[in-house]
Amino acid sequence: VQQDKVKAFEWFLKSAKAGKIFSQVVVGLRYMEGVGVDVDLNKAAFWLYKKYQNDPESMYSKKLAIVYFQNLNNNNPVIDNLSRKFVFNELLPSLNIGDLSAVASEVHLNLDNTIEAIPLMEMAAEKGSVTSMGVLGSLYSVKHHPAYGDVYYDLERAIHWLKKSSKNSIGTGLSLIRIYLGSSGISYFDLEKADKYSTQTVELFKSGLAVDHHLYKGKKDILTETYSMAAAVIAEKDL
Repeated sequence: VQQDKVKAFEWFLKSAKAGKIFSQVVVGLRYMEGVGVDVDLNKAAFWLYKKYQNDPESMYSKKLAIVYFQNLNNNNPVIDNLSRKFVFNELLPSLNIGDLSAVASEVHLNLDNTIEAIPLMEMAAEKGSVTSMGVLGSLYSVKHHPAYGDVYYDLERAIHWLKKSSKNSIGTGLSLIRIYLGSSGISYFDLEKADKYSTQTVELFKSGLAVDHHLYKGKKDILTETYSMAAAVIAEKDL
């Protein structure tokens, strides 16, 4: 089977060199994933960049972006045609919301590079990605994180993104409720806002239209756990 993949790669490479765009994409992806050939991110970028030049809005443009961050994670030399300026000023802005959010998730979760993922999630959130808004809200709201400490803690920024995504996400609505019930300190305690987001979150839950509805489906009272958690924090801090 491996020999078949090697042979197939050789044929795709010949076709790619002859100018066939589909083959160029296949060769780029195979260099990226190590299918029928050893992984070579520089060569992957070379062929995927050709596709980008012909069709910047292609679904494969996000693969080109991921190659850049994979290479960055491996501390390899800069790849030809993939300067940071090009990636952040041209390539990433050209991606649609879904692809940009997917690149951000790949960098954050699979490459475990939160420092690089944050500006990607900010870009995706600015374009309207509810997923990226929620992740940013969660990331910025955690103080004394076991892995990051207080490096990313920024409660004002967290509230900014949680508010924007709360109309479409039950989880971010619940996070806001906890904050306004005092879980993040007495200075943010606000029963009026807690009640506002409680009503909004319940209505969103009932509508079944939340992007994360599947995570809460079947729960009779989605606020019970949230109020209990907040109460526990408040009692512990003696607020």
